Amino acid sequence: MVADRLAQTPPETVIDKRASSTPASGSGAQYHLQRRIHSGESVSQVLFEAALKVADNRGLVSSTEPDLVKWRTVFAEQIRATLRRIDAIEALAASRRAGLIE
Repeated sequence: MVADRLAQTPPETVIDKRASSTPASGSGAQYHLQRRIHSGESVSQVLFEAALKVADNRGLVSSTEPDLVKWRTVFAEQIRATLRRIDAIEALAASRRAGLIE
C-alpha cells in the first residue's frame, strides 16, 4: 500500500512521514477485499512505518530526483512482482500438501 501510495503522489507533494505511516483503514479494507493483502493484520502501523522507511532509504519519500515518479513506479512494481512470487510459492506449497505434486 505504501509503494502504491507513493507512486500515485505527485513529486512536488511534501510527504509527512508521521502522517503517512498511519494506515488508512479504508485503503486497507479495499486491498483486503481485492486480495492484494492476505489479512487485516497486514494493515498495521508497524508495517506501514517499516515500508515507509524502506522507501525513504531508496530516496523515494523526499527527493529532488527528476525521475522520482519513475522510480516510485518501479518500486511499486518491484513490490507487486515480489508478492506475485510469494503467491506462486504458497500455491506450490499448498499443492504439495494436498499431494497434487511431489
